[in-house]
Amino acid sequence: MNRQIYQSVLVSDYIVVGGGLAGVCSAITAARQGIKVILIQDRPVLGGNASSEVRVWALGAAAHMNTNNRWSREGGVIDEILVENLHTNPEGNPYFFDDLLLDKVLAEPLITLLLNTAVNQVQCDEITGNINQITAFNSSNETEYLVKGQLFCDASGDGIVGYLSGADFTDQAETKETFGESLVQPNEFGHRLGSSLMFSIQDMDHEVPYTPPTYIFDDIKKIKKYKQIKLLDEGCHFWWMEFGGRLDTIHDNENIKYELRSALYTTWNYIKNSGKFPEAKNKTISWVGSIPGKRESRRFLGDYVLTQEDVLQNRQHEDAVSYGGWSIDLHPADGMYSEFSSSFHRYSKTIYTIPYRSLYSRNVPNLFISGRLISSSHIAFGSTRVMLTAAMNGQAVGIAAAMCTLRNLNPRDLYTNNLIEELQNKISLTGQYIPTKKVMNYENMVSGATITAKEHLFNGLKHNGSFTSLDKSFGVLLPVEEGKLPSISFITKAVESTHVGIRVYQVEGFTPSQILYDQQESICSGTSRISIHTGIELTHAQYLLIEIVENSAVQIGTSSEHYPGIVTLYRANDDVHQTVCDSQDVDFQGWNCPRYPYENLSFTLDKTLSIYPVSNVSQAPFRPTHSTNSWIVDCTKPSPQVRLSHSQFEEGNDLVLTLYHDTDTNQAIETLKKHRFQHFPNCIRDYRILDSNGNLLHEVKNNFQSINKIELFGVCSESLLIFIDKTWGSPFAGIYGIHIEVIN
Repeated sequence: MNRQIYQSVLVSDYIVVGGGLAGVCSAITAARQGIKVILIQDRPVLGGNASSEVRVWALGAAAHMNTNNRWSREGGVIDEILVENLHTNPEGNPYFFDDLLLDKVLAEPLITLLLNTAVNQVQCDEITGNINQITAFNSSNETEYLVKGQLFCDASGDGIVGYLSGADFTDQAETKETFGESLVQPNEFGHRLGSSLMFSIQDMDHEVPYTPPTYIFDDIKKIKKYKQIKLLDEGCHFWWMEFGGRLDTIHDNENIKYELRSALYTTWNYIKNSGKFPEAKNKTISWVGSIPGKRESRRFLGDYVLTQEDVLQNRQHEDAVSYGGWSIDLHPADGMYSEFSSSFHRYSKTIYTIPYRSLYSRNVPNLFISGRLISSSHIAFGSTRVMLTAAMNGQAVGIAAAMCTLRNLNPRDLYTNNLIEELQNKISLTGQYIPTKKVMNYENMVSGATITAKEHLFNGLKHNGSFTSLDKSFGVLLPVEEGKLPSISFITKAVESTHVGIRVYQVEGFTPSQILYDQQESICSGTSRISIHTGIELTHAQYLLIEIVENSAVQIGTSSEHYPGIVTLYRANDDVHQTVCDSQDVDFQGWNCPRYPYENLSFTLDKTLSIYPVSNVSQAPFRPTHSTNSWIVDCTKPSPQVRLSHSQFEEGNDLVLTLYHDTDTNQAIETLKKHRFQHFPNCIRDYRILDSNGNLLHEVKNNFQSINKIELFGVCSESLLIFIDKTWGSPFAGIYGIHIEVIN
């Protein structure tokens, strides 16, 4: 009897291959734009390297908050996922994160999800070159899927769809001459990043002996970096246990896995049985990854190849659709066996943009590329490869796919048909920030509405906290208006009279550049107040950094108040001194930001600043840039509300109102990290939407998300009133934007 594998034919508008964060965000974004999506993932869970199978922190431009990339946490769907994970899973349980991703995908009725399904064939039209169909097999249900569609996205990590469709790619590093990249490393360092196998450690209440398998190494010294082994609770700290950069990371993947497994248990044997880690007596391994976390394999070529200079010079592309901010982070190809340091980093002063032209194939007309596959050089890939950057690229592609579907276009056509501004506008309205791009609110009724609300005039952060030692330099990142800079005063405490240096900097992005003021201020013994009168005249609104220079004999007053767009920083242990090429050094000050919960420095201004005008709610971006871009309301005062009046509200239309809350994009919220907080203090928790007669149209309780999209049916009112009842702790509620349009 000749039996056949069961076949299922599926047809959709947009087929996404790869269920990592890039593929998940692309699929969800496209489905929410109204097109049918099939999401194919070859593993039993979603998330890729961020899943419970691999367990790598999902990182991006905020970079553990160890850079000057202020308010750079990625927005849109990936922010929605991160914020919800923080709310429901502050311990960073990887299985709960798996379920969150699955829940988000299954909640979208336009997505068909195929897990455990691996693509093995791609069929292209011989004339147009378009992909017509992909074939994928699911071993768990013995089904072969024939998947047809108009548009395809390869977010698979290794690029199986791009490879089988004949898309141009490279898996080799470029020479210095290819793009004039000075950071190309010598052959001894190598030109491909390897893979790592993560594990987790658990503390038991009794001694746990360990007997290693026979396949461990004879000598721990084979791992050249064994001296940096520390007993840590988080397996991600063993990222440096890396191997495979000299091999084919696709076809040698199984061999790479076995080598990493041998190294892992050799390391654990050393920790448990060498006698050098007595604190490991009660510890055991509770989990070991079944597959390596892969860093690099193929990169596909688009109409633009992102290079070193795009990253380090912060190039702003006309067709920008996302951004990056992770350093150029390169690892030696020999990984844990290398004599080189485990990684080296080259940082840009601020975030850089990623062009749309890098997100589709240059020779397969209907193929988008996303995740770590995007069109970049090996050097630029050192930055673009991280998962939250990949997720943003996926979101941008999801919007582009919807636009192409509705117009019957291929990816390149959006660029050649001058549709990039519309694409950027749609991307921005999903909450995804595009640096330097002003969003044109074509359909936002709020732009033409009369907005009535109380304006909060800012004059400082009151001293209601403790005192903190000036054992390091602190800074206040302060948005100011055009004109004379107000005098600023701080409360200090000192055991004897002394001096403290005060500097005022202009900033590039949020990195200090030109010094505008540099003086020593006298500090009296005991508790006193120092006032700084700079006399600085400013020609436009901007951010300044006020530095109070380290003096361990002095303490300075703090405040528990948090305002959108104002933050206290502290000098990093080391400033950034880096050689990029023989003739060019990129040096700049490094400033870090504390994680919640933390106190700001308290200070007082001698005049009020109008840095939170209610007009901010009618325009993007929905995060601080050159100004706060936020409106705030003091919820301790009577009637904390904003009223929107528009003639179209009286026409009985169905409306969708989108509210952009302050969830402090300055804070990194890594997926697998334990956090000491669950919510952002300025985010509106409870609010009501009323009509002009006081009738309740909609009520929201226990909101924690950055964006709420609310449908209001048959609205017939002179105005809409948003009444804020409660935040997550701060008296000041922050709103970055309100968008209202008629439901079609």
